This record gives sequence, structure tokens and C-alpha cells, in this order.
Amino acid sequence: MNPNTIENYLLGKCSAEESREVERWFVENIDNPELEELCTPVIGRMGAYSDDSAAREAFEHLRRRLALNPGEPRRRRLFRIGFKAAAAALVLGVCVTAAYLSGRGMAEPEIYSPDFVEIAAIGTGSSHTLLPDSSEVVVHPGSRIIYDRTSFGGHRQVMLFGDAYFAVRKGADMPFEVKCHGASVHVMGTRFDVSSHDDDSEFTVALYDGKVSLSTEMGPGRDTITLSPGEIVKVDKATGALSTMHVPDLDNNEDNGGTHVFFERRIADIATELERRTGKHIIIRNPAISSRRVLAIFSNNESPEEILRAVTAGTSVVVAQPDSLTIEVR
Repeated sequence: MNPNTIENYLLGKCSAEESREVERWFVENIDNPELEELCTPVIGRMGAYSDDSAAREAFEHLRRRLALNPGEPRRRRLFRIGFKAAAAALVLGVCVTAAYLSGRGMAEPEIYSPDFVEIAAIGTGSSHTLLPDSSEVVVHPGSRIIYDRTSFGGHRQVMLFGDAYFAVRKGADMPFEVKCHGASVHVMGTRFDVSSHDDDSEFTVALYDGKVSLSTEMGPGRDTITLSPGEIVKVDKATGALSTMHVPDLDNNEDNGGTHVFFERRIADIATELERRTGKHIIIRNPAISSRRVLAIFSNNESPEEILRAVTAGTSVVVAQPDSLTIEVR
């Protein structure tokens, strides 16, 4: 079994046929050491766990959730099918639909309450939602968060894949944690943005109010830093280098997730973010401009063309729109 297929299954990216193939493989290999050998690094790579031992524990937890226990007769094993889309609400859950397997086929399915919820932004619109503790999350296009509804009341933790805005409700003795690939953000009650897309070269956090503690394991070492209102921190994913700065009036921003904060950001990365949020195809025909870094904040619903013209101001670059879905930077 290809590890990428397993990861896609866990994240709800498999087709129905691919999902059935993964599920059959789980049943046929529950007693095979290869199952753990393949799944442990997959779970670790998903960014929710910090070391191999925790990943192994997570695998056992996953196996229990799937009700796949070594030594149990196959016909008594249960399946819990992975994330399925609920497009109308933009919520994907572990649909935990289970069925007894027997030699004569599958019996009537038994439905279990979902454990995990995934909130995803599909298309070019952001997804606004309230978590069980009434904290607000705005998930931006191409991004998603996952949380375990059964444990959220005692341990407020979400996994973020992409970028999102959080307005966290204060909870006495109950911290809120955002887990990303190679990093985690710990808060009590505050408003902040996190950007953690796999295809970006940097990880960023922008704090509007309150206080957050950021722990990273990017590059060769580990770092922890505490942010104050109005501060932005970015982490180079390759080297782990941390950079922080205070942005005037950022702590007075009343925006609810629509702000673009570019802290010494490469124009190529800015173009990628604008593509995610608008669905437009941005072509940089002037490669010399791609690596230029800019510091800019946009919070007035500027169009992608306006943003690109602003970040390339003072150069000979021309921003053109040959058609309604394409922007060229030449």
C-alpha cells in the first residue's frame, strides 16, 4: 500500500473506490507488522505529533478507532470509514459508518457518532464557523482544520492545514492549541492568523490581541517564542530561522479574517496566496520579481490586481489582466 494513499484516505482525499481499497487492505493486514510500519510515519507527517513514539501511540489510537484489533476474527472486525464531504456545511467528519464483515458479504451497517470534524474552505470562499466552545474560525480557501469533538471540551486542540483566522474564546485553565506541521500555537483567548501551507517556504503567525506562545520544530532545532499584540513572526521552514517584528496598528485591527499580512514575503508566495483566495491564475512572466520580498498589510478588500500593483510599485513590472481568470505580472 502506498503511504500517500493512506494519508489521502485519512484526510478525505480518496475516491470511493480508493477508500474501499484502503479499507480492504486494513482488514487483510491487521496482523501484519507492515500496517504499523506504513501508518506511523504517515501520522507523524500529518503534523499532529512531535516524535516517533507519539506517532506510534497515535497509530494504536487510530487502530482502536477503526476497531481493528490484532487477533480478532475478521468477520467481527469493524470499519470506520474516513472523512466524507458534507459540502453544504463545508464540514467533513469521520463518518464512522461501520459494518460487520462475514464470509457471505456485509451485514446491515451500524451508524456511530462521528469523532472527528473537518472544516474546509472549498473553492474561493472562506468558511466561517463556531467551534464547540464558541471560538470563531475563518478557514481560508484551500485550507482546513480538524478537531476531535469527543475530547474538545477538555482539550481544545485543532489541527490546521493551510491558513486560518482564529478568535479564541477565553477558557479558565483550558488552553487552546493550534497544531500545524512542525509547529504549535498555544493561546488562552486572543485573535490571530496562522499560515501553514505545505507549498509555502515560510510559516507565519500574526497576533491582533491577547498573547500566544509559538513552538516550532522546523530546521535543525526547537524554538519557543511568545508574541505580544501587534507582532508578526515568521519561520523559515528549511532553516528554522525565526524573524519577528511589531506592526503599528496591527493590534487595533478589527478584521475578522480578511486581512492579508505579508511580512517580508516573496512576491511568488504572495501570488500563490492570492491564487488560493481568488481562484485566479497568476502568471509571473518576469522571474526577476519572484524573489523580491515586501512588507505589506491589506485589509480593505483590495483586488488581487491592486495588491500585485502595490507590492511591485517602484519597479518596471506591469500587472495586466488578459482575461477575467488570468493575471500576468510582466
